[in-house]
Amino acid sequence: MKNLQITRRDVKVFFLGVFVMFFIVLAYDWKDFMRGFWDGYNGVQTESMK
Repeated sequence: MKNLQITRRDVKVFFLGVFVMFFIVLAYDWKDFMRGFWDGYNGVQTESMK
């Protein structure tokens, strides 16, 4: 097996790809994301009030 060298550029490109995919999925499922966000937000408020 060859000596694998991971450079700073490789790490930057990897994280850039992760963030881009996150935002693509977020934009694609925006309605579902917002519904889940508000359900969780309102659920925490009602739980802490008890």
